[in-house]
Amino acid sequence: MNNHDYIPPVFDFSLPTAEILDDLYANNLRTPPNDTHLEHTEPFAGVERTSLRAQPHDDDSASETGDEAEREVIEQLSSRMGTLKLAGDGHLRFYGPTSNLNLVDVTITSKQRPGPDVRSVRHDGQELLNHLRIGQHVEPSLESHLIDLYFTWQNPSLYIVDREMFTLARAKWRDELDDTPFYSEVLTNAMCALGAAFEARYHPTFITFPKSLSEFFADRAKALLEIELDCPCVATVQALAILSSHEAASNRDARGWLYSGMSMRLAYDLGLHLDMATYVQRGSMTPIEAKVRRIAFWGSYIADHFWGFYLGRPFRMNAGDVTVSKPASAPNSKEGTWHAYGMGELLPRALEHGLRDPGDLITQQFVNLWEMIAPVGHILYGCSDIASHDLQRMNYKVTEDLFAWKRSLAPSLQIDLEHDTGPVLPHLLMLHMQYYQIVIFFHRPWVSKSYIQPQNPKQGPGHQHARRTCAESATAIARLLRLYEKYYTFRRINNQVVAIIFTAALMLIFATISMSTQDTGRLRVDDKSRQANMAAHLNVCFRALDELGQSFENAKRTRDFLVSLQRRWQNHMRKTGATSKRSLEPSATKSPENTADDRSPTFSTVPNPAAAAGDYPMSSLPGQKKPRLAEQTTLEDARLGPDFVDTNKFLPPDVNFGSIGNGGLNWTPSSRDLKMLAEELGDAPLFSRASSSSSTPPQQQIPGGMTTLTSAAPGGSSAISSLDEIASAWWTWPVDGSDGTNNNNRSDATL
Repeated sequence: MNNHDYIPPVFDFSLPTAEILDDLYANNLRTPPNDTHLEHTEPFAGVERTSLRAQPHDDDSASETGDEAEREVIEQLSSRMGTLKLAGDGHLRFYGPTSNLNLVDVTITSKQRPGPDVRSVRHDGQELLNHLRIGQHVEPSLESHLIDLYFTWQNPSLYIVDREMFTLARAKWRDELDDTPFYSEVLTNAMCALGAAFEARYHPTFITFPKSLSEFFADRAKALLEIELDCPCVATVQALAILSSHEAASNRDARGWLYSGMSMRLAYDLGLHLDMATYVQRGSMTPIEAKVRRIAFWGSYIADHFWGFYLGRPFRMNAGDVTVSKPASAPNSKEGTWHAYGMGELLPRALEHGLRDPGDLITQQFVNLWEMIAPVGHILYGCSDIASHDLQRMNYKVTEDLFAWKRSLAPSLQIDLEHDTGPVLPHLLMLHMQYYQIVIFFHRPWVSKSYIQPQNPKQGPGHQHARRTCAESATAIARLLRLYEKYYTFRRINNQVVAIIFTAALMLIFATISMSTQDTGRLRVDDKSRQANMAAHLNVCFRALDELGQSFENAKRTRDFLVSLQRRWQNHMRKTGATSKRSLEPSATKSPENTADDRSPTFSTVPNPAAAAGDYPMSSLPGQKKPRLAEQTTLEDARLGPDFVDTNKFLPPDVNFGSIGNGGLNWTPSSRDLKMLAEELGDAPLFSRASSSSSTPPQQQIPGGMTTLTSAAPGGSSAISSLDEIASAWWTWPVDGSDGTNNNNRSDATL
């Protein structure tokens, strides 16, 4: 017998055919099998395949007559699923079958004793903190206050710590000097670091200068973390996820990204992704311990996905490995009561008795959202070799699921942006803002006419639908922010909102710039009110970033980046617009010095070549005062009809909007400008639908005796224009849906 034809009996089993394997590799790797290469590199492959096919199956009866004592050993050896094992440090660890460590049980007698060089937080932590000069005693009252702030404003949106178990475990660790996997000093300091973000930077009596109070506790947590990583536990998973939020908010993106990844890796190391029902039934674990493990895993999951998307980094997790149930899956899930701790005199009367809090249900919806976004992270924003038609079909399916998710939310989780029905849970507002950000993520690549739009044949609703959806979602985020500010202020908000504001503000900036470049001549009242509404929504985003910047450094960076990007886009569109318009002008030329742009200075606009030199005389002589934009003649206003309202008269008198030259206005709003603009123009009304269409509400008064700009809307309504009205001004919608979409049914026309 040829040596190549012989296969030992112990390996005598059926294998997939070569054709099946080739198909699998071709489908998974997207590379056609190279038969020629196989023929040259595997000269005996055909012989082996023939031999394998020819081998008869073992007689099962023969194995039954074997030694029964071997059966258990063989089953252990052939196992392909991992299991939890008690490791040498006394904590449960998950080991897969390929590690071979799943075959060994560590008993109490074989538990490793800590050597003289093994450190622990209990014995070595304080010495390390003293060495780093951050070891001063923290008063229990201050620690409890900061932890309460954390549980009120941070934990509900990133639910990773169960308060009941944390309190019990802390008492056990501190009072009974008994180590527990559900508490660590790293976790306490990490929670205090984020809780301190909702207070002043410096405490009046607990001196941490030059470190802020938040940085002080974060440094303590990171120092103790280096010790705890030698023997990590469930509390370490929680602390890492919390620290990732702090580091990302402090502009330390790399460390924040690493911490969230470490939290996810450690969650798998501890087996938090496994269902503990069988362990609870056997009495090996209490129900509350299983609950804490589940909460820690899904909190780490949300944090890893959120910060991965915030930084545009890939995240990879095999969902098939996860067997632990989602939050609120248990039939005995209870609703708690949420109280707005820390607001003091600013607490609205409607919040005095708290709000019903279906926290587990809200967390479950966060998980569902991030599960749906997996195709975006893996394919839409990460795969370049997929056909545009296939990409559009995938995007359509996921978008349909996303809209269905919104429609299927329980009534207690719905938010009506058209009517103010009272306070809404802050983490519920965060959930809806997260939803609209994800909607933008799904549609933003499709706003281009040609980038990834399927061609020959065309497929999908097209770029105009994508632009409309992005604009609507950005506006919805601004309205949710205004609602949040109304009841809680921007000083009490989860730092994840910075990334959401970033996404919304980008679309609003592009909207305002696009609207300004399409305006020619003086605007009528409806166009100016649309511009003002969009500017008001953008103003909310900038004000939020301004206030958040007092606590989170990444809010300052985001604000500065948006201003810089706004200036760059304006300059680009101004130059492009000026070039294209000059090519269309008649032979009669106009002097730049005699050309003025009289549009609303809320935006930096492109030049207006349609203005005649004699209509708007201006002087740029040295030392001569330049007239304000509001200095227009009655004749000019009369030419535009009785509906015209000049918005320039509502501008603050002492704000310098820049000089007027060839490129029109060149003004980038500073924080002071935005603040004054908000005071004079007022924020966009929160709800766009008037309570009664037949009644005309009184004009809203603002400082200085003026009225808000929105009072000039047709019919005297102070409502915000819907995106149906705004869209026509800046997206150039086809009137009859010539792009294949029904513009009147936006919820159905999805990508």
